[in-house]
Amino acid sequence: VASITKIVRYNQDGTIDTTFTSKFATNTEILCMKPQTDGKILVGGFITNYNNQQCPSGIIRLLNNGDIDNTFNSGNSGVGTQTGDPSYVRSINIKNDIIYVGGSFGRYNDVYSPFFIKLNMQGEVLKASDVLFIHSMRKGVVSIDFIDNNIIVGGEFEIRNLDSTYDSSYSNLAMLAENLTHILTFK
Repeated sequence: VASITKIVRYNQDGTIDTTFTSKFATNTEILCMKPQTDGKILVGGFITNYNNQQCPSGIIRLLNNGDIDNTFNSGNSGVGTQTGDPSYVRSINIKNDIIYVGGSFGRYNDVYSPFFIKLNMQGEVLKASDVLFIHSMRKGVVSIDFIDNNIIVGGEFEIRNLDSTYDSSYSNLAMLAENLTHILTFK
């Protein structure tokens, strides 16, 4: 269970699991988390510090006891924008050992990636989105799900059309192919 600045794990009998402790800084905003099948937990939001360790990426992975997993390399620059506005990771999902990350960001580790990016299980960039467009800092991608081999993203964003122009009205739901090309927009 996550609150704004803390994650607590419960045992099956409803008692708090004292073997797990989270150590987020007080200015943290936890907005999403995704448990992995190996017991590790991906956590996203506005995360700058964990247990006195700087974490500018907006996404970290915790071990089964709550310590930070340093094998997850989310980089030194993390999520960011062109304007310096605060950047957030707002959604995380995993499919076939690929991590899908959405939020209100324009870059991930100096890679242009408006609102959406695919990472390998070590936290390295596999593919950055270039079809979702930041007209102004909106919420970006707030949910990620899958239908067959396609990706459904929900939130507030604009879509780049096939002719490289942008739809001037923002979308709330879009379908992307695995290679992150735009298939369909729902308005």
